[in-house]
Amino acid sequence: MGTEAYLILTTSIVVGLVSAAMPFTRRNKKFGVRTKWSMFNDRTWYYSNLFGAVFLICTSAITIFSFFYCPKMLKIAFITSICVSGLLSVLSSYIVFLFETRKK
Repeated sequence: MGTEAYLILTTSIVVGLVSAAMPFTRRNKKFGVRTKWSMFNDRTWYYSNLFGAVFLICTSAITIFSFFYCPKMLKIAFITSICVSGLLSVLSSYIVFLFETRKK
């Protein structure tokens, strides 16, 4: 394995560690899942970031698994899981927003 594989592994570990703090942050404009919908209120912020953190931690787990068991698929696994994680985070943010707006 080359330097590139270790860089992807390190990036994945850092993403997993940083994303673990996402559900515990207050609403801000610098860190977390920051969409128009997640900024609606504190509840949508919390759940959007909770789901986003879960997706990013799963991304890290998939990448680490791929590093050890399928090194030929490492780049594909990392890029695909990051993209899917981002899309799912935005989608879950919108779904939480819809539930919150229907309550009122």
